[in-house]
Amino acid sequence: SYMKNIRDMSILNKFTIAYILLVFSPVLFISSFSYCQTKKFYEKELIEESNKYLSYLKNSITQRLDIIKETGRNLAYNPQISSFLKRKFSFDQFGYKIYREDIYSIVNNTMIYDKQNMHIIRIFFRNKTIPEGWGYFYSEKRLYEKEWYKDFIRSDDLEVCLRLNCSKYFEHINLNNAKDMDGFIFFRKILDYNGTIMGTLAIEIFDKDILQPFFDLVSEEKYGFFILYQNKLLYASYEVNDYPSIDQIIRNLNLRQGYYKDDENIIVYDTINELGIKLGTVTSTVGIKRIISSLNMNIVLVNIAALILIIAFYIFIQIFFYNVRKNMETMTKVIQGDFSVRIPVKRRHEIGIIAEYFNFMIEKVNELIHEMIKKETAQKEAQLNALQYQINPHFIYNTLDIISGKMFLSGNYDVAEEIAKFGKMLRYNLSSNSKFSTIWEESEHIRNYISLQRLRYGDNIKLSINLQDELKNCRILKFILQPIVENSVIHGFIDKNTALEIIIDFMLKNSNTIEIVVTDTGRGIPEKELKRMNQSFEKSEYSEWQQNKNGSIGLININERLKLFYGKEHFIKLESEEGKYTKVRLIIPNIREEG
Repeated sequence: SYMKNIRDMSILNKFTIAYILLVFSPVLFISSFSYCQTKKFYEKELIEESNKYLSYLKNSITQRLDIIKETGRNLAYNPQISSFLKRKFSFDQFGYKIYREDIYSIVNNTMIYDKQNMHIIRIFFRNKTIPEGWGYFYSEKRLYEKEWYKDFIRSDDLEVCLRLNCSKYFEHINLNNAKDMDGFIFFRKILDYNGTIMGTLAIEIFDKDILQPFFDLVSEEKYGFFILYQNKLLYASYEVNDYPSIDQIIRNLNLRQGYYKDDENIIVYDTINELGIKLGTVTSTVGIKRIISSLNMNIVLVNIAALILIIAFYIFIQIFFYNVRKNMETMTKVIQGDFSVRIPVKRRHEIGIIAEYFNFMIEKVNELIHEMIKKETAQKEAQLNALQYQINPHFIYNTLDIISGKMFLSGNYDVAEEIAKFGKMLRYNLSSNSKFSTIWEESEHIRNYISLQRLRYGDNIKLSINLQDELKNCRILKFILQPIVENSVIHGFIDKNTALEIIIDFMLKNSNTIEIVVTDTGRGIPEKELKRMNQSFEKSEYSEWQQNKNGSIGLININERLKLFYGKEHFIKLESEEGKYTKVRLIIPNIREEG
């Protein structure tokens, strides 16, 4: 089948296919990927740059609008204006004085203070007793017939900004301060404390004031900028006006914010909701196309180079495998039984080294064939000699018993007793192949060991073992305690005149576990060394120094045996106070010896 054909394909063809898949295909993929990513990168750069300009424009225009809105709110909430619009006007000298010197001054001073952002402020009032005048105050009747005003009054909105003709949005006859031109007008309802409408504040704003940041940017930058109002081009730089497809572009700007691409341009836009306008930039993609065109040429050259390399690689492999086939012919002769042939070694490359090793292997095969019978004979002779010289361990026990008996008869009772105890220790070591013993047997082994040590230390070494009867027959790993006690003897003595006491406590921690604590009254362990040793025992990570240190090897062996037989949670725990004591804690399962 198809898979079998692939398996049986020659290595030459496999190498060629592998080169195409592992070199040419990745090059083609990377080239295509680089093309797409480069195009996206430059487009993203253009979009981000355009967004910076739009963000600047939007923030600048919005700041101007916020100043106007704040001005309108201050006037609408002014208590003097509110009181004036609510009460009946007094047609006397006092009433006109308040009108002229107080109310008019408030509005006029506001105009003087913020003239650069607005054309004029008008207040349309409902109070029928107040006369119009001073160029700022008008009856609301002048707005009654305007549909946009009816909608505004019926709505819950307190303020709105509309684009209207600054002369025609209210009824009048040839007012000098009414300019016949479109602009943005900010309207704000004036309410009393009960929420009743007393009038409407209108602030007229010319485009040259509110949109001044746009005009400044258009005059300085090379980008194409535009402003849309109700999806119609309101203002645009000359670059935008020169685009033949600008109308088609505008029709595709349906969202409040985003970007749009066609074959020639990238258009980025954003909306100022309060004014109902869209700000946008139009950037030609000609520069990107030049870069992409140059990149395309490089990609084509890279792919041609990869194709040439495939052809060169195939020729090289053909030459290489010619020598391989010659070597295979020689190997076939060896397989057929001709061990006299050799592969000629011409060079010290990999094939030459393989040929050299093959020749060496043939020499070895010849030697092995000639020596096979001799080795079999020698093996049998060695087995016979081993059987003849095998020693029975009981011979050692009997010899120690004879020596102990002789020492006893000669009056050396102490030495005789210790030799007998040493014999017991040997019997404990060689008594069976089991890895386990009982706690009682392990304790007796410790007693015998300490008894031997008294030959050297005399009464300066003492041993106490606290073992309850119910624990005597519980199973324990052999030789798990003797290295700990030996470690106490070797490192515990503070000086020759100080006694060393070793206490071993066996305690039933719960029904499932037994705690063993070996305490000595020796010199103790320094705090830093104690911490390092406990970490090593818990993690089974031992430094080279710990592995080579006298005494640590036995503890490491115990620690690893505990984990091996009982689980990773069973490890040595040390407690010590330097100059006072050292405690070694072990936790083992509570398993009773059967029988």
